[in-house]
Amino acid sequence: PLNGRAYAELALLSTNVTVSPAAVMFAANGTPREASFNVNGMRSTYNNFLLDGVDNNAYSPSNQGFSSQVVQPSPDAIAEFKVITSNFSAEYGRVGGGVVNAALRAGTNRFHGTAYEFIRNTALNAVGFTFSPAVVDKPTLQRNQFGFSIGGPLIKNKLFFFADYEGYRQLQRYRNTDSLPTMNDRVGILPNAVTNPLTGTKYAANTQIPISQINPFAAAVMNALPAPNSPGRGSNFTDLLLVRDFSDKYDAKLDYTINAAMTSFLRFSQRKDIMYNEPNISGLSGGAGNGYIHAIQQQAATGYTWSVTPSSLLEARFGLSHVLAGKNPPNLGAPSPSPLFPFAGLPTAADIVGGLDTQSISSFTALGRQATNPQFQNPTSFNPKLHYTWVRGRNSLKMGYEFIAIRTEVLDVNPLFGTDTYAGQFSKPASNSPSDSATYNLADFLFGLPSTIE
Repeated sequence: PLNGRAYAELALLSTNVTVSPAAVMFAANGTPREASFNVNGMRSTYNNFLLDGVDNNAYSPSNQGFSSQVVQPSPDAIAEFKVITSNFSAEYGRVGGGVVNAALRAGTNRFHGTAYEFIRNTALNAVGFTFSPAVVDKPTLQRNQFGFSIGGPLIKNKLFFFADYEGYRQLQRYRNTDSLPTMNDRVGILPNAVTNPLTGTKYAANTQIPISQINPFAAAVMNALPAPNSPGRGSNFTDLLLVRDFSDKYDAKLDYTINAAMTSFLRFSQRKDIMYNEPNISGLSGGAGNGYIHAIQQQAATGYTWSVTPSSLLEARFGLSHVLAGKNPPNLGAPSPSPLFPFAGLPTAADIVGGLDTQSISSFTALGRQATNPQFQNPTSFNPKLHYTWVRGRNSLKMGYEFIAIRTEVLDVNPLFGTDTYAGQFSKPASNSPSDSATYNLADFLFGLPSTIE
């Protein structure tokens, strides 16, 4: 079976089609883009997806929907699909990549159905050479992918139905390593001498900086960090982080035979994917990563086909697609650290505030939230189209009209909640100082001396 049950991956069997880097998940907490492949050397966004004759492209250029398609049907729901990579007819000619034209199944005069479940479990996996019980437990991987499809008649020879559902439940943990200040670092006991540029006072190596000279904000951040579980400064904090991914998707379709020359259909599809990426550093001094991710994709489509004469055909389609996709930081809604900041201008909106803004101390893992979080892209598209085909002898003529209106709500600001960088080494004594950028940048943080404020 297809790993992940994504029918669009079969397009890779076509000529001049290669997998896109956006579709590859190198890290367990990655967010690959489904149905992302390069055709004829073009970017994956230059492909065109159609489902039941209507536009099925996800207009989320920043990958917030995590798919190139609005509707991602289960393989059990697909009646057929075609991949066109060259010599497009005019109705497909608006892209330079490939065209994936799919059709959903329809009911018949007999009832048919399928049911399935695919399982992966931690107990069935090897430990792996990078893990051992002496270091860390075997990472969790529990995946259940299950669903069904059913179709049949509502009115024999007239009205038919088809429906399918697929659920996806995955819990996965992966090993993550960070570089955090040591316990001595956090109280101002540094391995090399530093100078407070604000007062000119020099503090000898391995001598504690007085608490009164440490910025209150820096002290609060240091106190909220988890303790290292390995010696030294580099890669001294290892943990197994959770990625939780729960999704549900379904399609419901009605097909109606009006008479011998006319047919119509009505379809509604939805996918809801809710994901949680545990931050690499817990508590209010952490909160990095994508956090809570959501992608809700909906599409309604209807179509009418009329065989006007034995040699002419009229087709009408209308599609409406709506996507709500984005992410929120893990600490959204938590208390704001703004009272401890020595400067003003931080956002105060309830849908933005919560946790620590990004604090980047050179030579250490960044603290606080992801700079671009929260973020969302919510596109809505309308797609009416009309085709007329006329066949006369050995010649055929096809004409039509298509219109796509796209309306998108976007929140994509970097940095959204502020970013402070400590990389100036302002605390380095003027002369006879060893090369130790980690110590001097950390001292800058303790004294409240950022090199960049955004």
